[in-house]
Parts: sequence; structure tokens; C-alpha cells
Amino acid sequence: MEALREDWFIHGTLDFEYKKYVLLAYLQHVSQEFAAYRLYPPLADLIAHRQTLIDFQERRQKLEEQFPKSLNRDAFRRLHLSYNSEVNEHDSLQELDSIVAYALPRIQSNLDQGIDRYSEIEHTVFIEPVGIRPIYNREGYLLLRQEPDPQVRIYEYKLIYREHPGGNLHGIHVGYLDAQTLSLAHTYEQIKLQLSRQRQHLPNPATFLVRASIRFPQEEAILPVVKRKMLSLLNE
Repeated sequence: MEALREDWFIHGTLDFEYKKYVLLAYLQHVSQEFAAYRLYPPLADLIAHRQTLIDFQERRQKLEEQFPKSLNRDAFRRLHLSYNSEVNEHDSLQELDSIVAYALPRIQSNLDQGIDRYSEIEHTVFIEPVGIRPIYNREGYLLLRQEPDPQVRIYEYKLIYREHPGGNLHGIHVGYLDAQTLSLAHTYEQIKLQLSRQRQHLPNPATFLVRASIRFPQEEAILPVVKRKMLSLLNE
């Protein structure tokens, strides 16, 4: 099992034992991915699943608060103001509550595992400019090297801006270009110069060296970490 529907807890058969089986099978797969340091997409998916369940709980609470209430007469006689809901919950809602209550701590536990793995990777990845960093850095190149391997993987990056009521949300797009081998005559600076000659729309490109001191899966682990680090670096 490699994916879990966004609405997995309400889709199809609404049975606690069945949903428990579906969830645990998915989390077992996620745990195996994290053990191999393949963080994405499972880490992002877990964050989304946790938020979906939290949103469901909050909506259930608000709905319950809007139900009409009636005064409990026995309690009134004892001078206590206690109210009872006039709405009896349907069995399916109780089943949903049980599923969500069971799922949230287990998703959180796996999420913590993924965050720990992310932190390990983050501490092995270092980013520095190649040459002088130009003022314009909304797009440029990343030179990724997993030391001590002399191979350098070349990526282009571009910041993405989207209009949003609360301001500009931005992300970063990274695309693979080429792989080259370092040597005494073929340095990072030479690669940057070569890129500026071959791709003349960026005559003085912002170019960053990404060094990873431990080998991790590039697409599923290193690049997601690099993207977040680059956004932080370019926002300084």
C-alpha cells in the first residue's frame, strides 16, 4: 500500500476494525520509507492527513455546540445547572469519532519519525554561493554533490510567486539539467561559466553549491531539504 486517500476515514465501509487495518497497513509502508530515508511524498502526506483529521474534529465540536440543549431537571433540583443535548448521535458518527481518535496519535508518531529523519538530513546538507552572488537570484542553478563522489548534478531553480489574499505565497521549482565530473581543470566556477555561456538568458546566474556529506536518496530526501533551505536563504 503506497497511498492513503484524503478521505480514507469516511470513504467506503465505515467500520472501526476495517479502518484500523487500512491505516496500519499505510503507516507500516510509511515507516519502511522513512527507514530508507525516502521522506517524500510520505512526510507531506502525513502532515496533510493529520490536518484533515484535526479539521474534522473541530467541525464536529462546533456542530455539537450548535445543537439545542435542554435543562436536566434532576440536576436542577440539586441546584446544578446541567444541560443535555437533544440530539442523539448516530452510530456512524460515534464510529467516526473512534476512528479519528485512534488514528491521530498513530499518525503523529509516524510523523515524528519522519521529522527526525528530516532533521538528520538537514544537518548534512550545506549550501553556499559559487562566486559572487548576484542581486537577481529568483532563478539560477544548483550544483549538487554528495561527497566524496566527484560527480556534480546540475539543477536549475526558479522561485514561484502566487497572488494570495494574505500576500504573496512563494515556492521553488527545481529541474534536473545535467551531470558532470569535477577535476582540477573542471571546477565549480568552470561549471558556472559554462552554464552562463550555454544558457544566455542568465548571463550572470545565481549559482549555489549544495554539498551533502552523507549519501541519501536525492529525489526523495535531499532535494526537498534543499528546497526549504534555499527558500530560507533567498529570503534573508
